[in-house]
Amino acid sequence: MSFFNLSYDQKAVELLPPDKRAPAMVKWVQSLLKQLQYNQSSIFTDFKIGAYYPVFVAGSYNKFDRVIYGQSVYESLTDANTAVPTDANYWRLYQIFFTGTDTRIKYNGQKLVLEYTINDRFMTTFRQPPLVSDIYFSTNIPVPSVFVIGGIEENSSVTYNNNSSEYLIDGYSFSAFYNFTLYIPTDIYNAVSSDVNAREPIFRNYINNLLPAGVTYTIQLY
Repeated sequence: MSFFNLSYDQKAVELLPPDKRAPAMVKWVQSLLKQLQYNQSSIFTDFKIGAYYPVFVAGSYNKFDRVIYGQSVYESLTDANTAVPTDANYWRLYQIFFTGTDTRIKYNGQKLVLEYTINDRFMTTFRQPPLVSDIYFSTNIPVPSVFVIGGIEENSSVTYNNNSSEYLIDGYSFSAFYNFTLYIPTDIYNAVSSDVNAREPIFRNYINNLLPAGVTYTIQLY
């Protein structure tokens, strides 16, 4: 047993002299250590390793029940709790991320790691290549373009820093280039929020924190 998975309930038994280990005495010492056990579990188990509790579904919860809602973990404050976890009168925020720090410190913007990260965050299935994960990325290859002012010198436009005498290209039809495409199952995308406008920001707010500056992407549902 390491410091990170220490059981104070078990230590209460081990530290008592053998002739003092009557059930009533053990329960009394365990009750004295209960807050230490709670803090140890919160910090060194759930925060470090991960708090993989059941995902919240509408229903009735007892006091101290914990659920995952979004990317956070909430703890019920009352019995017969039917409120949504964001209601602070009935729930408290137990942990901001259900994924533990042991896992999160390994996250980065590399394709394979990012695929693992996003599938872990949204509780979908990650698969090692050549298999395809539920949420996956496709790297886009840039298509070279030619910047033409005029076919021959006599036909060239006069070009300044903010305007030109003629169109430089037909209708200025520039198009954006995205470094990669993120493919998300439609049912997973729709399930993250009942608010249609909130769905894409939920994914982008999470992914953008892991990408190098300047990397752009588009989202494609399938």
